[in-house]
Amino acid sequence: MNTLTLQILLTITTLGYSLIPAIFDSNDTHMTNPLWVPHARFHVVWQVCSYIGIALIALWMIWGVDFSGHLWVVAAMSGAIYGGFFIAVFARKRYGGGTYDVNGVLPWHPPLLGRWFAFEVNITLFSSTVVLLGMAVVGMLLPTGEVHTSLGYALWGVMYLLFILLMATLIIFVGAFIMGRHHHNRQVSNGRSEA
Repeated sequence: MNTLTLQILLTITTLGYSLIPAIFDSNDTHMTNPLWVPHARFHVVWQVCSYIGIALIALWMIWGVDFSGHLWVVAAMSGAIYGGFFIAVFARKRYGGGTYDVNGVLPWHPPLLGRWFAFEVNITLFSSTVVLLGMAVVGMLLPTGEVHTSLGYALWGVMYLLFILLMATLIIFVGAFIMGRHHHNRQVSNGRSEA
């Protein structure tokens, strides 16, 4: 896989753990959630600011330096952050945690399957970015240069199709969240003006 493709994939995974929490958590679902204790809100702000700082270092390593293995370091940084997220997801019963709150970002129930199936926003978005991270790792493991075999073409075709589908998922979820929060905030402000 060429270096530019790897840089783009790693940039997206880096923005996934930094920009997505900055957008999703900088409101009354997390940072100013009235149901959360002040110390929990403090930890959210700390986490978001730390991830933005780590992302700035990662982006500098992706685009600003060129030493042997620099993209592997960035992939490891992403892997550590996403790994921590999924450890928290799978261990949540042990510490009484949840992937969402009733006054937060609720799971999305698709129109046809919504009765039986729901997408939890964090898990869906971060699963998508982990697949992109996996694609970057596979690309770094493959030999450099063009792969001119049917297996090589099939692999690249699947990876590009996955990339398009995952980017569409990310755009839809982030857009739906922003529009939903805008609608929610308008309802709250209309409710206050009527009172």
